[in-house]
Amino acid sequence: MVIERLKEWFVRVLEDQVKTSDIVERAAYRHSLGAMCREDGKYDDAEEQLKLALEERKATLGEDHPDTLWTKAWLGQAYSFMWKQKESVAILVECLQKQKEVLGEDHEHTIFTACELGANYGVYLNRFDEGEEMLEDCLERAKRVLGEEHAQTLIIMNNLALTYATSGKADEAKELYLECIERCKEKLGEGHPETLMTMFNLGLFYKAQRAYKEAEAIYYECFQRQREVLGANHDMTLRVMLGLGTVYCEDDEKLEEARQLFEDCLQRMAATKHQEERICRNWLRDCQIRLRMLAPKADVKTEEEEGEESVGEGGRGGGEEERAGEGESE
Repeated sequence: MVIERLKEWFVRVLEDQVKTSDIVERAAYRHSLGAMCREDGKYDDAEEQLKLALEERKATLGEDHPDTLWTKAWLGQAYSFMWKQKESVAILVECLQKQKEVLGEDHEHTIFTACELGANYGVYLNRFDEGEEMLEDCLERAKRVLGEEHAQTLIIMNNLALTYATSGKADEAKELYLECIERCKEKLGEGHPETLMTMFNLGLFYKAQRAYKEAEAIYYECFQRQREVLGANHDMTLRVMLGLGTVYCEDDEKLEEARQLFEDCLQRMAATKHQEERICRNWLRDCQIRLRMLAPKADVKTEEEEGEESVGEGGRGGGEEERAGEGESE
């Protein structure tokens, strides 16, 4: 994929930069590589590169330089994707205050940071009033400064819709999701990562509303496009794959499809040390149990039974559970 080739190129450039004394340029390459890793779902790599870039920019440009603050904002965003909300909020609050002083509230970088902080409040920390207020203000500023169809404006719309959904404002959430997806498809394209992210969140919304047919349709479309655009092992592709399986589980006639999907997903999550590996494992186990209850004579085995057979045949058995990641719920 193109992004992988770009990452390889940046790594080679960084190796050359380490041998020189141009720390400012090296920090710029580190920031770009960290941003690419974040977009590619490689959050540990993103954290490593962005932290190094931040330290180098602090040392050469100063803590309040716009480039230093920009790297700090991206690091805060990476922490959010890693479910490290405490670290994310701490760095984003500090960064936002400085950006308002140095760049002003209407600067694109300030709007980016406010959006990420508002999403933390409204989506992850259940501080709905703060999150909604911040994101609504962000959306107004983004529309006025950047334009209604700017990528950052659409990201804010997605985060605000997700906040509405999380706080129980279903009508507002659905209306904003549908508007956001329409604009994303028109201006960014149907395969753009932000379009796919908004579709994924709409699928979550439909599932929470027990609108399973709608959830299945949008999850399936999103899954097919993500495999083409992002790759089968990308973080978001695996999240959608898992989500599609959970929707299949709402229909007894699709339990076998769900089982196959979970097995494929679990294998890929284990290989990439995905955060939701354990969640996938639990869904697979529940699916296997339900299949056995519905068809007692069918040859459907749980992971534990398959592991016991492996041990009897001289295999390792059970090792998968020991290697399972911690995983967290969406």
